[in-house]
Amino acid sequence: MNKSIDRTTQYNLLLQQKYNALGMIDKSNDVLDDKASKIMQASSLIIALTGLLASPFIGASISGVSAFLVVSILTAFMMMVGLSIVSVAPKSHYLSGVQNWKKNFEQYVFVSAEETFTQVLSDCIKTIELLMETNSTKAKLVRVSASLLIIQIGALLFLVGFSPIIIHW
Repeated sequence: MNKSIDRTTQYNLLLQQKYNALGMIDKSNDVLDDKASKIMQASSLIIALTGLLASPFIGASISGVSAFLVVSILTAFMMMVGLSIVSVAPKSHYLSGVQNWKKNFEQYVFVSAEETFTQVLSDCIKTIELLMETNSTKAKLVRVSASLLIIQIGALLFLVGFSPIIIHW
């Protein structure tokens, strides 16, 4: 009984699996960018409300809890926007494999099928690792930005209790 295995099929399946993983990780990068953008959009509403609630204090001496809350909201806003911008800042797009035409032939064409498979698989795995590292950093920045958004909302709710606008309504 011949136990020879069609390695071409196995290689194709493995490479397809890795390239599918690469595509999914790359899409998650876009999802993180979308989340950071939505956090920045939500914060603009909070800043507008903060301005509205703090407007009676303009020209007057603001102190105590109200001053602390306004400064907290603005500080959290600035930090959040900075982190969100860093998280969506353009980064290098990682391409799997060598992008030089001459090196492509040296690494993939003028070698054995085994060496080509090993090189392609290695390139794909390296790209996956780079994207995962980028996504991990981006996810941390988005989480911190979301936490700062929650702090802004909490401080805004407290500010509502101290605003003369609310008292006069």
